[in-house]
Amino acid sequence: PPLSLPVPVPSKVQVVGTMELSKPRALPLQMAEWLEAAQSASEAVVYVSMGTKYEFTNSSGKNLLGMLQRLQTSGLRILWSLRPQ
Repeated sequence: PPLSLPVPVPSKVQVVGTMELSKPRALPLQMAEWLEAAQSASEAVVYVSMGTKYEFTNSSGKNLLGMLQRLQTSGLRILWSLRPQ
């Protein structure tokens, strides 16, 4: 199966690659506080992760940043997961 756990995948969802669930780690305190503040303020958080294989081009990076800026100005918080260099 495409997922490491037997979970149903809706018919209109296309899985690309695999998803491995490793042992969870505790959130860093600063991130946990930021998320708790968003929840307390009833603010939505958009989570962005491009995975470990995606490489930005100048164009795709500018497009994504522009989209994230528009989301942020509409009142959404952005949590962007970047891999270490």
